[in-house]
Amino acid sequence: GDNRTVPKLRAVLSELRQSGVSKIVCQGYCWGGRYSVLMGGTDHVDGFIVAHPAFVKVPKDVEAITKPGLFILAENDHTFSDKDVTKTRDVVT
Repeated sequence: GDNRTVPKLRAVLSELRQSGVSKIVCQGYCWGGRYSVLMGGTDHVDGFIVAHPAFVKVPKDVEAITKPGLFILAENDHTFSDKDVTKTRDVVT
């Protein structure tokens, strides 16, 4: 869950920054899509990509995005419904 995954992601991304990595873009597929979206609302990344995202809380998670992102969405996706697509478009455009 978020309480275990998000702190680990932040730690890894912080370590990358401290080691001199100047640009970080995270990519998440399915379950990882949620965490890419969440990181897109932090200073831990410079951008994010999601494909076939699952468990994204729309519109809450999408409204928190502050970084450039790419959503790769399938037609008739059971993990990211047409309603989620519409709400996401409304938020990001």
